[in-house]
Amino acid sequence: MAEPLSPMSRLLHHRMQRLAKGDPLALPITASSTFYLPGDPDGAHFYGRNGNPTVEQVEEEIGILEGGEAVLFPSGMAAIASVFYGYLRPGDTVLVHSDGYYNVRALLETQFAPMGVHVITCPTTDMMTADKTGCRLVMIETPSNPGLAVCDIAV
Repeated sequence: MAEPLSPMSRLLHHRMQRLAKGDPLALPITASSTFYLPGDPDGAHFYGRNGNPTVEQVEEEIGILEGGEAVLFPSGMAAIASVFYGYLRPGDTVLVHSDGYYNVRALLETQFAPMGVHVITCPTTDMMTADKTGCRLVMIETPSNPGLAVCDIAV
């Protein structure tokens, strides 16, 4: 019985199966943020932040390596906002660093607190000892930005 393929081998086989004659072996990097859209734009790439051929291929390849699906975001803040919007509901409590990236707290305070999400803050260095009772979500950034405070997240 053959041994199962390693993650790298699975990834290489996946890429090779999709190549057509003349395609580059290495994944080309799509640097454009806008795309030519004559006629009906359905099904086409229309703006780089929503996706492009490179992003879609990398998502697929990470999914192969991880054994699931993957989603790439154009920025860290977009990824963080997606988690907040996906998990937080009115009545939930979230614990967030008080000394980390300001826009994280600003998003919670301006968008989520008004809809009934309770926002608790504490310094990054106190995250592991903070009372997390009732927290639906804990947001830790380590090292913090911009102060570089560190929270040991090893379990």
